[in-house]
Amino acid sequence: MRCLTVGTLGLGLALLAVACGRDTVLSRSQALPEAGWARKHAIPFEFEIQDTARAYRLDFSVRHDQEYPFMNAFFLIYTTFPDRTVAIDTLECILADYRGKWTGHGAGRYKSADFVVKPELYFPMAGRYRMEVKQALRMDTVKHISHIGLHIHAN
Repeated sequence: MRCLTVGTLGLGLALLAVACGRDTVLSRSQALPEAGWARKHAIPFEFEIQDTARAYRLDFSVRHDQEYPFMNAFFLIYTTFPDRTVAIDTLECILADYRGKWTGHGAGRYKSADFVVKPELYFPMAGRYRMEVKQALRMDTVKHISHIGLHIHAN
């Protein structure tokens, strides 16, 4: 009986993973240079949109170490549409509360924090999109951020 329950649970989790994976347009994390992330350096993410009638959810993730000196971080997201027009969004990520406690999760030296950028996003045209992320802090090079990620899922 125990074998049947474990097998059923395993099969259910596998089906759930496959079902969730079908609606993922983009889920990628990009490592940043250890020497720091220069303001002029854009991190590119490319993806394809076919269904313009469907709503999508745009999430952003930040992985930083405990030496990161600020409670927040600002980013610029440049979206290039299939017709080559560009839109720019500013994103503030709160990484610590007013007491200095990190808001992200993770054990050890690194913390990861996830943010909903747009819970209901519609893409106006089908085709290839490009999002580029730049850091927008008041310094030329920011250190102690190790990864950023963009995640787009159909609602």
